[in-house]
Amino acid sequence: MHPGLFLSVIPVFCFLGLLVLMDSFKLVSLRTLLQTIAVGCAVAGVALQLNTWWLEHYALQPAFFSSYVAPVLEELAKSIYLVFLLRTRRVGFVIDAAILGFALGSGFALVENIVYYLQLHDDASLFL
Repeated sequence: MHPGLFLSVIPVFCFLGLLVLMDSFKLVSLRTLLQTIAVGCAVAGVALQLNTWWLEHYALQPAFFSSYVAPVLEELAKSIYLVFLLRTRRVGFVIDAAILGFALGSGFALVENIVYYLQLHDDASLFL
C-alpha cells in the first residue's frame, strides 16, 4: 500500500480509537465496531455507484453536483444504518451512537480515499 494512502486514513482511525478508549461503559463491542466500519465501506461503494448513475442520467455540472447533491446523498446513505441501529435499540447511549457514527464515517472515508488515490494516480495499485 502506498504510504500516502496509508497516511490519509491514520488520523481518522486514531480518533476512532480515542473515542473507544474514552467510552467508560465500553458497550460497543469490537465486532460491532468492525461491522460498522465494513458497513461504512459498503455504503461508500453504493454511494459511488449512485453518484455515477446520477451524473450520467442528469445534466448537472460536476462542481454543482459535488458541492450540493453528492454530500446530501452520501450523508443520507450513511444515516440509514444509524437509524437502523437506533430503531432496533442496538445503541444504548449517545456516546455509543457517536462511536458507531464515526466508525461508519471511517469506513466510508477509507473507501473514498482509496477511490481518490486510484483516480489521481494512473499507475496506482493498492498492492505496491
